[in-house]
This record gives sequence, C-alpha cells and structure tokens, in this order.
Amino acid sequence: MKWWPPKEWPLWKRIHGVFEKQPPSLYELRPFSKPISDMAPATVLLFSSDEPSLLRKLIQGVTNARVCHAGMYFGSGRHEVIEADPEGVARNTLDARLKSKSEMIWAYNYKPMSVTQLQIIKAYCNGRIGVKYDYVTLLDFVLGGDHSSESRVICSELVVLAFKEIGVQICPNKYPGKVSPGDLQNWFVTHPAEWELFDTQNVKKS
Repeated sequence: MKWWPPKEWPLWKRIHGVFEKQPPSLYELRPFSKPISDMAPATVLLFSSDEPSLLRKLIQGVTNARVCHAGMYFGSGRHEVIEADPEGVARNTLDARLKSKSEMIWAYNYKPMSVTQLQIIKAYCNGRIGVKYDYVTLLDFVLGGDHSSESRVICSELVVLAFKEIGVQICPNKYPGKVSPGDLQNWFVTHPAEWELFDTQNVKKS
C-alpha cells in the first residue's frame, strides 16, 4: 500500500519546483576595478555565489535572480558590513568575500546621501545587531504566504527598513519582509537617478 506520496502533495510540488528551477547563469570572475576605500558608507551590497548552498539555491529558485543576499557596507579598516545572515543581524567584515573567487558582489550607492542621513542609517543598523533571522518569512517566499514579523528580519528587509528611516522608499509596493535581494537589484537598476552602481566583483558588466 502506498502511504507516502510526497510528490503528489501540493506543498511538495511547490518546494520541489523551486529546487528544479535554474537561476540565470553567473558571469565571469574578475576583481573590483575601484579601490574598496572609495566605496561610500551605507552602500548596499548584493551577493551571489557559485558555491553549493541550500539557502542560496532556495532564494535564487524562488526569486529567479542571480543575487541571493544583501548587506550594507560601512567601511573602516575592517571593511565592515552589517547584514542579516542565518545567525541573525551581525557586524561582519567584507575582506574574506573580497578575496573569494566564488563570491559575486554588486555595490550600489544612494547618490543624494547626506551626512545626517548616513548617521540615521548607521544608527538604525547598529540598533538591529542581534535581531534573529526570519526563517518563517523566508519559507513564505516558497509557500506564497503573507507572514510578517517585527521581531525578526531577513537580509533585504533590513536594507529596506534602514532606508525607510530617512524617507527613502525601496519597492514601496511590497511589504518590506517580502522584498527579495533580486527585487532590490531590479529597483536600483530601474531608478538610476537615485541609485548608482559603484562597481562589481566577479561579474562582467553588461
């Protein structure tokens, strides 16, 4: 008697379909063409990788985008980045990623950034250090639900909320927790008056 038919369940079909999808192919390897010291604080970093990762494959499969993670660069000698990763919102260094041949990075600047706006964004991101990662919202990308949480956050949501603090709207037609890294990149590309591509690492410019 057949008692385990996961392939016939709608939920299984949804999840299985995500992992069958192939995101757009990654571009060729090459380093940043500009010194990292030229990157402005509060630059938004979008990441992808050619290394196997369940989380990366899940996000890319659902969003059908190259990028699968987002963070915010704040500089200093450590090349500090604040990001919401699986361990929660943390202050990390960009150095290891800059040296990795498998790491794909896009860096986008908000062009009219003022000193006051920068201070507000940095204070907000620092204030979120330690907040837990929102795996339920991530799962909602797969299931198509409408979960939201104020006590947890995903990577791209942190970026959206940080800029919302200074009145800058990113993907305003979506709830912040529903904005994916791919949505961020689409927004930046389609709003060149406000957002400028600083540079790319390991990605061939179009």
